Amino acid sequence: MENYLKMIAGLALLSFSTTFCPQDTKAGELPSNASQQPTQKAVASKTLKIDTFSALPPEIDGCSCYFSATTKEFKSNTYLYADDYQKTAFVRINGVMTKFQLKETKTLAGKHTIKKFSNKAFDLVIDIKQTGQIDETWQQKGTLKLTSKDGKTVLKNIVGECGC
Repeated sequence: MENYLKMIAGLALLSFSTTFCPQDTKAGELPSNASQQPTQKAVASKTLKIDTFSALPPEIDGCSCYFSATTKEFKSNTYLYADDYQKTAFVRINGVMTKFQLKETKTLAGKHTIKKFSNKAFDLVIDIKQTGQIDETWQQKGTLKLTSKDGKTVLKNIVGECGC
């Protein structure tokens, strides 16, 4: 029960801070009201790099999934990936917050899920397996695979949770 109350308090604080506090943007980050489509910077880069972010995009409201590279980063709200638990996902690529649309979901045996997203410049595969549950959140571990349309690929281990 105590963990549940902490989670509710944290979500309320996050909701309040993202709604009422001004948000500074980092260099290369799009303001929350800007289009989050792949840009020439993200697509034309010689390297493909997944960057972290701490402020969730405004489209992520309510039930969601969010993942980090490590448990430590997850606990400090530093994410590699977030989705709205339905059809929209976000990854920060080469400094640009990039939006994806869900193309396919496969639910496999053993609480294993594969989600495939894409946009004009990239394909994204989230391959996760449930490792636990606390109240209305389900802890997950797995991999994030990002592939540019020209064949560049980045594979990252991820840890995080989905829930409401």
